Amino acid sequence: MNGSDFEAPDNQDFDRLEAEFFTELKASSRRRTRRHRWVAGATALAITLGAGTAWIVLANQHLRERATYCYAKADVNARYATVAATDETTSAAGQAVDRCAGLWQIGYFDSASPASDDGRAHAVPTLEACVRPDGVYAVFPNTEGDTSKFCERLGLTAAG
Repeated sequence: MNGSDFEAPDNQDFDRLEAEFFTELKASSRRRTRRHRWVAGATALAITLGAGTAWIVLANQHLRERATYCYAKADVNARYATVAATDETTSAAGQAVDRCAGLWQIGYFDSASPASDDGRAHAVPTLEACVRPDGVYAVFPNTEGDTSKFCERLGLTAAG
């Protein structure tokens, strides 16, 4: 190859190189944009999941402190209603029993479907407070009369 074999690029060669350059530049920009969108989406998902987890943990703490599950019969699979303290005080076993007694008194558990308050005072059975595995009070009617090991028979802890 000698110096006379070299051919200088013409305008058509420059146009082709320019088109290739801009095509590659656009493709590279699209890849970078997709990558940034993916990273932004993953970050947003992580933040959302973290916030959701924190909310669940806080909500469960709130339930442990202020809610009571009132059961229709001495069975953890029975129909139940959830009642909560209306003030900022935390729940105690006695308060949990009182809240559930209110449901019994208005006849909430007298029929298969919860009734509205008919103005009558309904019979309130002996109620026992237990603690569920999640730390929330659970109150059951005790028709057996025997309070020793009542909660243990249900697989729960006795409220202290």
